[in-house]
Amino acid sequence: MPKSFFKKLPFVQGYKCVIILFFSLFFLSSFVYAANITTDLEDNRLYLGEVDEGEVLTGSFLVVNNGRLPVRISVEVLGCSCLDVISTKGKVEISPEDSRKIIFNFNASGFDGKVSKPLYIYTNEKGNSVIKIEISVDVAVKSETFIRRFLNFSSLTVLTAGLIDGINPCAFTVMVFFISFLTFAGYRKKDMVVVGGSFILATYITYILIGLGLFKAVRSLEFFTYFSRIFYFITAGFAFVLAAINIYDFWIYKKTKNTEKLLIKLPVSIKRRIQNTIRRELIKDKEENKSLFPLIIAGLSCGFIISIKELFCSGQLYLPTIAYILKVQQLKMRAILYLLLYNFMFIVPLIGVFVLTFFGFTSSGFEKIARTHLGGVKLATAFVFFGLGVVLLIFKG
Repeated sequence: MPKSFFKKLPFVQGYKCVIILFFSLFFLSSFVYAANITTDLEDNRLYLGEVDEGEVLTGSFLVVNNGRLPVRISVEVLGCSCLDVISTKGKVEISPEDSRKIIFNFNASGFDGKVSKPLYIYTNEKGNSVIKIEISVDVAVKSETFIRRFLNFSSLTVLTAGLIDGINPCAFTVMVFFISFLTFAGYRKKDMVVVGGSFILATYITYILIGLGLFKAVRSLEFFTYFSRIFYFITAGFAFVLAAINIYDFWIYKKTKNTEKLLIKLPVSIKRRIQNTIRRELIKDKEENKSLFPLIIAGLSCGFIISIKELFCSGQLYLPTIAYILKVQQLKMRAILYLLLYNFMFIVPLIGVFVLTFFGFTSSGFEKIARTHLGGVKLATAFVFFGLGVVLLIFKG
């Protein structure tokens, strides 16, 4: 029977009409959809006016529920410590035909000229899950303000500020991963020092360049705000993956007692103790040929990326002030000294994490524990990476 006969049947024609009608209604609904959650701002933009550098402004706006059902919202700031939500913290519910006042502070310290920063309203409303509010202000910089602030700096305050700003869970996670990966992959101690040193050096140099003002324009680029948050989530996800791998290895080892089936193998130094002399020399020759170049590039790249990301999270007061004073000839040498001190203290926590991780993974004590309690080591490592992932999600860039 010809196919054309079936095409002429009434139910086939009706089936086609239903499909066409369904897709037409779907696309039409996407155009006529009206959001129930809105704000009292025009185009969701709020201009706070002019302000002197260093001042703190308070702003507010209303979030309105025009619908018939209650809607949950939360207000978040991504990446910039200059904005601080005062009221309506956490998730709150707005009843139908009701509104909620959002109050926030904007700290103009370290800014110059036109500044725009976003606030985000997250809702559980379908099709309108995120509302972006653009907060803008004109910051006027007075040279005497920077000079007076700089003269009030002492070596101790600069050192303390650098140390506090250097506590960076994202960088810590990457460092712990580097050392643990290199250890379990069989790299030598000096290889770990080179890779870890590359990461720390890139962090230090990048922050020196930031202090010199070379990355000033990055603060105004909105995509870096998104990048900051995404990078934190990616690193957190990476930490959770490593935790899952170690849990898998723990389960496999407990079940089979066979280290060859583990995804992350034992350190080569431990393998050499339990393998014969011929096998030991073969592994030694193999590890001598390991290429460090890709790992050095990875260390330098990660150090640079994380430091750029930290533009939004640290140094909001000290780095802009020092960068400005570098232009004042009489105070230039003192500013350079403070910049070097600040950045040295900034990497001290990172150096501490590197030293603890390095000696923890490469010590004879660790080798003995790993040899006799491999399952426990795998489980403990999983908890460490899981904890780092949770901390990263809490900070969220």
